[in-house]
Amino acid sequence: MAIPTTPAAPRVSQPPVPEAPIDIEAWTEEASEALGAIHITPPAARIAPPAAIRGTTVTLDIPLDDHVQPHAQSGENGQATAAQAVRTGYTRRQEPLRRDSLKRREALLKGKEGSRQRRRWENDRLLNNPHAQPPLPSDWEVRPQYQFHYVPYAVASYWDKELAARNAARNTKGAKPAVSKEEEAAAEALKQVRERLKKKRAARSMLEDIEREVRKFVEKWEDRARKDEQDDLIDPDSEDEQIVFVGRNGQMSDMRAAEEELRKDLMVFDSLVGDRSAAFGRWLVHSIAAYYGLETWSITTGTPAKREAYIGIKENRRKTGHRNAMRRPLPQPLWSMPKPLEPTLSSLRDLIKHAHPEAKAYSNTTTKAAKNELRTKLTKTTVLIRTNLDLLDQERDEWWKTKAQLRRQLAEAGDEEKLKKLHLINNSITAMMRDMRARLGVWVRWGLGVGEEELEVE
Repeated sequence: MAIPTTPAAPRVSQPPVPEAPIDIEAWTEEASEALGAIHITPPAARIAPPAAIRGTTVTLDIPLDDHVQPHAQSGENGQATAAQAVRTGYTRRQEPLRRDSLKRREALLKGKEGSRQRRRWENDRLLNNPHAQPPLPSDWEVRPQYQFHYVPYAVASYWDKELAARNAARNTKGAKPAVSKEEEAAAEALKQVRERLKKKRAARSMLEDIEREVRKFVEKWEDRARKDEQDDLIDPDSEDEQIVFVGRNGQMSDMRAAEEELRKDLMVFDSLVGDRSAAFGRWLVHSIAAYYGLETWSITTGTPAKREAYIGIKENRRKTGHRNAMRRPLPQPLWSMPKPLEPTLSSLRDLIKHAHPEAKAYSNTTTKAAKNELRTKLTKTTVLIRTNLDLLDQERDEWWKTKAQLRRQLAEAGDEEKLKKLHLINNSITAMMRDMRARLGVWVRWGLGVGEEELEVE
């Protein structure tokens, strides 16, 4: 029996359930309550406001490094539905990417363990220093940076005296000793004469002749002045009353004869006015006079005109009429001063200057004949240089012997500074000659191929 099939009844779609509309007022209240619960300060520092002002402040707390606390979940399996999320206005906050944080920054500053950056970070903070101490409260006080001495009141006067004595000693040590005008002029004259004689070595004999006459004149005047002082000779130009003798013929006379005898001047140098070379001689006279503390002047007399240089005695007259002549011994003559090393050094420099092109040509020459000729010339020049070095050594030795008395005086007086300067000059000259001898020996031995025996033969 056939069972008739009846068509299935068509499905009737049910109309969708309309969603509940969003309550804006309720959503606003919930958002306000949620914002009120957020604080910007950490929980540890959070302090509850007093009851009187509670509700008047709003704090916001946004954790940077802490994990986000999940919100209260609802629905099946603790999952919030979309409708609830839309209704409440919140969505689940995802875990932030930790690309930047305070811990990461501090780790980057420290560096890896064992790295140079980590060692620098530890050294800056004195972490591995067993003697490190935390700063004291006194370290943060404002105080002067210079050293300050706390002196008791009872000791203050003695402290001031000690400081004053130190200051006076320091000023006395740095101050130059007082030098009279005569001594300063003599030192300047000695310096100028030495400088001029370096260029004019032949003028030493001229200096000796002029200075011998000047020394004889000064010694004679000293003897006469000493004799007159013993006889108590009174200066007629003094402020005391003058004794006048009246002769039988009514003529007045006084003791002018001895006075005129002592006032004699000495003409040391004369020359024609047009002679230019005589200027150096007159300059020598003026320099010698300044060295011995004498007066000097030049006058032009006669026909044809001549220029004459005179010297005279400087006298300091006292009110009693006696001469106050200087009674110190005559200084060392200028012409007997040790020969300066500069002339010998200049000739030595000239020899070396002329030897340089010959040595250069000798090294560049390839022909045997020219090389032998230059070698002979250089050998002779080497012998001359060694001779000049020997002269330098001899002059230095003589100069050092002449300074023996001065060295003893300085040692007795305790003047270590001047004594040190003398030794420094002697040592520097000795070292210079030793160095020149060594260089010359090396060049002769390895540059020319000449031995000591061949140099001695030459």
